[in-house]
Amino acid sequence: MTYGDDDVIRDKLREIDRYMLREWIVRWIIFIVVIAIPLAIRLRMNEITGSVIMFYGGFFNQVDMFHKFKSELLHMAGIIAFLIMIFNYKRFRRLEISYVAKFIFIFMFFIIASTIASEYLDVAVFGTVERYEGAFSYLSYMMLFFFAFFLVDKEQHDWIYAFIFFSALLMAIVGLSQYLGHDIFETSWFQYLITTSEFKSISGQMSINVSSNTVYGTLYNPNYMGSYYALVIPMLVSGILYFKNHLAKIVFTSLTLVSLGLLLASHSSAGIVGILGAIGVFLLIMMSKLNKKIIIGILGFVLIFSVITWGEIERFTNDIIRSFITRGNIEVESFEIIDNELFVEMNELGKDFSVKYDNEDNKVNLYDADHRLMQLDRVENTGEYYPMDEEYQFITINSNVVGMTLNFYHLIEVENDDGIKEMQIRDIVKIRPIDKEVVGGNEVLVHLGNVKLAKTNRKVISIKSDGNLTMYTFGEIFNESLVPADSMFFEGYEHAGSGRGYIWSRSLPLIEDYLVIGAGPDVYAYIFPQEDLIGKINYMSNAYGLVDKPHNTYLQMAINTGFASLIAFLSAIGVFLFKGLKYAKNRDDVLLSGVFYCVVAYMLTSFFNDSVVSIAPMFWLMLGIGANQLINDR
Repeated sequence: MTYGDDDVIRDKLREIDRYMLREWIVRWIIFIVVIAIPLAIRLRMNEITGSVIMFYGGFFNQVDMFHKFKSELLHMAGIIAFLIMIFNYKRFRRLEISYVAKFIFIFMFFIIASTIASEYLDVAVFGTVERYEGAFSYLSYMMLFFFAFFLVDKEQHDWIYAFIFFSALLMAIVGLSQYLGHDIFETSWFQYLITTSEFKSISGQMSINVSSNTVYGTLYNPNYMGSYYALVIPMLVSGILYFKNHLAKIVFTSLTLVSLGLLLASHSSAGIVGILGAIGVFLLIMMSKLNKKIIIGILGFVLIFSVITWGEIERFTNDIIRSFITRGNIEVESFEIIDNELFVEMNELGKDFSVKYDNEDNKVNLYDADHRLMQLDRVENTGEYYPMDEEYQFITINSNVVGMTLNFYHLIEVENDDGIKEMQIRDIVKIRPIDKEVVGGNEVLVHLGNVKLAKTNRKVISIKSDGNLTMYTFGEIFNESLVPADSMFFEGYEHAGSGRGYIWSRSLPLIEDYLVIGAGPDVYAYIFPQEDLIGKINYMSNAYGLVDKPHNTYLQMAINTGFASLIAFLSAIGVFLFKGLKYAKNRDDVLLSGVFYCVVAYMLTSFFNDSVVSIAPMFWLMLGIGANQLINDR
């Protein structure tokens, strides 16, 4: 053997070492995205700074369990993915033959441009509270897509299915504990495990504000379980076909059935629509290839599963039906303050009235449409006052409080001890209750039907101790008439989809301002007409509610990163689905077929859910894997 042969052997060994190291890193990134990010939880305190204070004034620290830690894992995975791609730059030439990757590259350009141009740069870069989907997160998504597109090869396919299986298995364990009424999050040992040092002392005393027996897994919002299972269930089904081992087929089938049940138990209509849509697409594609036995088998499975989960199916069906029924509700048309009197104009189902504070008698006076003083009747067992005039009994006043308020906070700029100017909340309002008893929080309540208009800290229409009325909208005095914000479509259907009709109708008019460059990633809350108190009262039952997301991924993109970015994204998806249709028909590539249907399900779910850091990384990874397979199978 010559010295030259030794050099060749050493080069080969180094190449093998580099290959094995790369494969090991690839698996770890897939593990982080598929298992760690969806399942990671950590309770800790986060500081609120910058533009975010606009909506969380008075609260400079915020407790977070489900979002921040996941976003940090995402950023870590994105950075590692970027670095490993740099060291494997020779694979970049694959970009030349993939229109999917080219459109995603264009989408990334609009993300960066919208971030740079954003009025709320800090939010656009880092994201807002309880979301953290700023430019760092979006660029991490892009890195995961390109990482999967360039570097995930067939040697990783077994690992992909293994990670998806264990992700779904762990989520099922948590979900079953919630469905059976023994939520693991309510246990002392688990709370101790997931908390940082400042919260260890209260382990076992915390509770999650979710309806009993509702499945939310480790994702906080049950709706996000729909997005999770839209990605996972199609891949579990493809896993049944991928593995030839009978035991593997049995465990994948069992976990698929459990996952379907937990999807129903999450009450996520969006996720159910996504899975049903994917099944519908499958049946349309395979119609010509399905024989009688397969059709009977599918119908039999659907029948048995429907009987077992009938209660959840009935609930889902009723939710859909209610969404398409227009409601004849008493609604507020406008507010106006004239001479310290609040005039409320109602729709034809209600009656106009006004409210004025009597400083001498320390009480609120209600006046009818003809400005006659209303006589109030007190209900002893509830402590509430009702107008004696039946036409006005959609109004109630709590006996412990005074006046009407649609509370937001009022921010002012002050200098701290170091001479640095900062925005702080000031409680400039002193509320006096009717019965002169001071109540905790000085909260003001007025009810319109079943709608309760109240909250402390965030004040909009306020009665000062001198009897003066002042209206605030996000720190600015606004003593003018309030009318509903601009809207588009969904008239009469604002309540559809748990208020999504209202949010969509107020979001659509915003798109014309962001046709090319968006407002900035995660900036939606700062662009939405939060001053639309009328709309919030009528359709959200919550005038002080902060609308921080549109509950629609496509609207979210059109506003945050621009309509042009949405076109680029949809073009990438369209190309992928068009090219992947051949493999979905022939099932030549089981993994690619699974990715095809999980993209279909996720895109349908996205009509009703937002992109979130707990789920979106898996989507972008799977899309990259699918785009990669399209190249490999050519």
